[in-house]
Amino acid sequence: MSNKRTNVFAGISNSTSYNLIQFGNNLNIAIKRRGLRQKDIADAALISVPTLRKALKGDPTVSIGVYVAILSQLQLVDQLAELASPELDEIGIALAERSLPTRVRIKKSKYDF
Repeated sequence: MSNKRTNVFAGISNSTSYNLIQFGNNLNIAIKRRGLRQKDIADAALISVPTLRKALKGDPTVSIGVYVAILSQLQLVDQLAELASPELDEIGIALAERSLPTRVRIKKSKYDF
């Protein structure tokens, strides 16, 4: 029987894992800069202190809803919308530009006199 926790970690690349850990570290710094205790943030976000600690470590089993609740308590939730912003999607922009036609043709009207 496979362990659910093992499966979650197995599906995550090293760079993704690094980014989650960095995100958790950034949240931890934001909490410390505000002079808040972990218990206060956890209570305000309606989560347990162990769940907060898992989020601050970048544990991939923590749901995005927990991260949103933490960001909300730190008044950083507005920045969440920028994560998948189409204007910042370099790969999507490159793919869209690649699919542009090389030349544009004007369609002739069938009633052209």
